[in-house]
Amino acid sequence: ILRMLVSNREDLQSAHQKCYDINKQAVSSMTVSSSYLQRLPKHAKLVVKRQLIEILTGAGSFSIVAWMKQQEEGYDRLKATQMTSDLEDVLLIWEQRSRENSLSRMVRDPRWFGKYERSRSRVERAIRELRDGWPDMGVTRVEEHKIGVNEDISLAYIEAYSRMLEAQAFRVLRVLDVLLQGLTAPKSDEVP
Repeated sequence: ILRMLVSNREDLQSAHQKCYDINKQAVSSMTVSSSYLQRLPKHAKLVVKRQLIEILTGAGSFSIVAWMKQQEEGYDRLKATQMTSDLEDVLLIWEQRSRENSLSRMVRDPRWFGKYERSRSRVERAIRELRDGWPDMGVTRVEEHKIGVNEDISLAYIEAYSRMLEAQAFRVLRVLDVLLQGLTAPKSDEVP
């Protein structure tokens, strides 16, 4: 029974990941409207703490989860979702500013584009770390907006169905984990 459960858990984990990937692809294919972009502040430091911006634009290794745990606010599912929303907004702000200023900035400082790409990559890794830590994370502000203004009905069906399958797979994975833990835990009431 144990081998069968472990095998089924691996298969279910793979199915969960595929549903997650399909959902993210569907949402990423949706566009962010200009009204959402216009509501964003001009500077990322108005979205997240200045200290975090300095870390994201700096060098060296960085873990968003470790950083959040060190902060007074702490780290839980709701805070992870909020931070993911904020980091997605930071990416959008930086993308807008890079489009507006890229040529003049590159002339003044040829290293600017490399720094921008490195910082963008660090934010994307931070978002991935948060999502990996909370596979059942709800939708972020950007995702909610994209889904709300999406006019492609096929993308809407794919997004909704894959999100439902992903959530169901996650719930079954948790049940399997409890079963596996119960089957592999040492029995304290057994007489040697």
